[in-house]
Amino acid sequence: MKLEIKKYFWLILIVLVAMLASIEREMPIGYVLGLIAGVIVKDGILVTLILWFVMTVLLKKPKWEWYEWLNYLVVVSFVFRILFHIFFR
Repeated sequence: MKLEIKKYFWLILIVLVAMLASIEREMPIGYVLGLIAGVIVKDGILVTLILWFVMTVLLKKPKWEWYEWLNYLVVVSFVFRILFHIFFR
């Protein structure tokens, strides 16, 4: 079985951010993972759906695989959260 890192990029990113946040804030890892899940649901789902629509329907790009959905969802969520903290805090 060949391990393709692009299929698990989303998981690696979530675990890395959770570990760093847990160490920085001195919070349990389970609590931090719950916070991250909330950020992903709140900030990422709608924007990822819009991005998928633009790329697949309007620009005629190939359909996304399951791991591409998760990759885009996590990256979009974290980018939106970072931009929010830069411009609104």
